[in-house]
Amino acid sequence: MKSLLKKWCFSVMAGLLIVMAMALTVQAAEIMYVSVETAMAYEDRSTDSDVLAVFYGGNQILVEDFRDNWCGVLVEDPDGDGQEIAWIHADNLSWQMPQSFCPHSFGEWQVVQEGNCNAVRLEMRYCQICGIAEERDSGLGDHQYGDWTVTKQPTCTAEGERYHTCTICGATQTEIMPKTDHQYGDWTVTKQPTCTAEGEREHVCRVCQYKEVQKIEKLPHDYEWRIVTEPTDHSQGVRQRVCKVCGYAEAGEAFDPEGTIRSGARGEEVARMQQLLADQGYLDANEADGIFGGKTENALIAFQTDHGLTPDGVGWPQTLKKLNHDFGPWKTVEKLTRESAGERVRTCRECGFEQHESVEPEPALEFGQRGEDVSIVQQMLNEIGYDAGTADGIYGQKLDAAYTGLAADHEMEFEPGHVTAAQLDILVNAWLERISWDTEVKECTADDPVQLSLSVMPAEEETGEEPDDLMTFTWSAVNPGAADCRLQFLLLWYEDVEEQQPEEQKKEYLVMALDGTQLQANGENSTEGTFYVSREWGSGDLHFAAMAVSDQTTLKWRSNTVAIEEKQPA
Repeated sequence: MKSLLKKWCFSVMAGLLIVMAMALTVQAAEIMYVSVETAMAYEDRSTDSDVLAVFYGGNQILVEDFRDNWCGVLVEDPDGDGQEIAWIHADNLSWQMPQSFCPHSFGEWQVVQEGNCNAVRLEMRYCQICGIAEERDSGLGDHQYGDWTVTKQPTCTAEGERYHTCTICGATQTEIMPKTDHQYGDWTVTKQPTCTAEGEREHVCRVCQYKEVQKIEKLPHDYEWRIVTEPTDHSQGVRQRVCKVCGYAEAGEAFDPEGTIRSGARGEEVARMQQLLADQGYLDANEADGIFGGKTENALIAFQTDHGLTPDGVGWPQTLKKLNHDFGPWKTVEKLTRESAGERVRTCRECGFEQHESVEPEPALEFGQRGEDVSIVQQMLNEIGYDAGTADGIYGQKLDAAYTGLAADHEMEFEPGHVTAAQLDILVNAWLERISWDTEVKECTADDPVQLSLSVMPAEEETGEEPDDLMTFTWSAVNPGAADCRLQFLLLWYEDVEEQQPEEQKKEYLVMALDGTQLQANGENSTEGTFYVSREWGSGDLHFAAMAVSDQTTLKWRSNTVAIEEKQPA
């Protein structure tokens, strides 16, 4: 291998000499290297002339001129008049860095021969400046063994044996195989554990019948609470946990009777107790925050003192019973209407305390609400010129802005984020005024693909939950036509039979927005519900109609009108 390397180096040097000879014929500035220890630069192309500079082996020189085997280089003029040409004999220069003077900058090692168990691994790298090469070997490589062959299978009682052979040199390696694990069957409990003693279990190897035995930890105690001293409605009791198996008993602990509220508690029960204290003047109403703190405890102590109870600041059942009024039924002071809140009052049978409560109308829509009701309102606002955005069924800023414009045009109060029932009525009436009754809303006929039919009946019995100024009605709707539809609105209006004024009647429509219930054609399904009507909304016969939108057309239908004689207040 080394002789090959020498031949390669000789070829490289020969090539370099040829290149140098060719380059000397070119009259242009070239970079050359000093190839001797020291090279003299003479004033003339003669060693008898003055020496103007000395260059050392490996120095890089810019050759400006080539003449008669002499190389001209620029050097400083000894007289300080700038630079002048000095001459170095070409035998002292070479076109490449001489290896003897090269600082060498080697590249990465490259594998020129992979090693194995019969041959060494050989690598070479080359100087990036002068091209000299270095080589190294890593010794013989590993054997290239084939797959293992088992000559003796191991068991749980004896070791096994296997061998594999090198695919290159045929060397064989033998290896002892360790014993295998026992092949145990399922565990069998031989002694059940208890809370006082450990248990035991065993399983047996299916091969050699070796038996392994394990301890089973004691079981935890199976506790139950036992009352030592019963609590009262104004004192704690004592209880302890006792094991039902062995009778082991933990130390006793005190516990409150059910319903007791202590300092530090939080939640609705605390807020209710605070409100009762505030109702009777023991606590400020704004302090009923659901947190049992120092102020609440002091208020409770004052209440207990005034009522002959132990003043310990604990909300015992006895204290809470005393604190709770025995109220009679609610009585209406101001009736709830569609436009305004009502007021009611109830009186404690024992002390005469009166509790007043405002009854606010439920908002028809609230900010953030989603659903078909919101989508319907958005569509109606857009149709009458108020930009409520895309009818995506989400109550957001766009709907609020649209309703603000509607409120300003109709001189009504509007709190952003809350659309009341009365404000919804104003929207519906404005919408009904703008639509074309003849083309977009019409009564169903036998020829229509949608033949909506509505049935409305007064409720036979009052539920007892609605205010006494409301009437209860039940309704149902079916579609015996040939096309499906979605039920959108339930329209209602009072009509004075003696004064037929159709144009004004349309302005008096009220509306219940429904959930877009799908009604299949041919009356295969129906929908129904219950609603209330205020006796203060109008007088005379009460008329109802259902409005729907077909899946096949943009036309809207209303059902045949159902007239119901107004209920008289009880």
